[in-house]
Amino acid sequence: MFTPAQFLISCPLPHLAQEEESQVTLAQEVAVDRMLLAGQLLQYAVSEDEGRWWAILTAQTEWHVRQLAATLPWCIMDELTVSELSFFACNETQGFSLN
Repeated sequence: MFTPAQFLISCPLPHLAQEEESQVTLAQEVAVDRMLLAGQLLQYAVSEDEGRWWAILTAQTEWHVRQLAATLPWCIMDELTVSELSFFACNETQGFSLN
């Protein structure tokens, strides 16, 4: 049995036709929200300047990460990079609060 690990995924933003851009972007937002609520996605960032998006996912294997990433409409599987993280810390994982 595998212990869940954190993985950083990185992918270029897709080149979309103007008429489909808003639909695909909305679908990406819905998928990201669903994964955040499920605890599968821990962090998410987009840079239009860099033309990339990144996410930190929790999963048991890289194969599982790729399966999760494939459900994201912006994912270009041929250009997706996956890196298992040796260390990941955030307020939620460290039990630290600024409240």
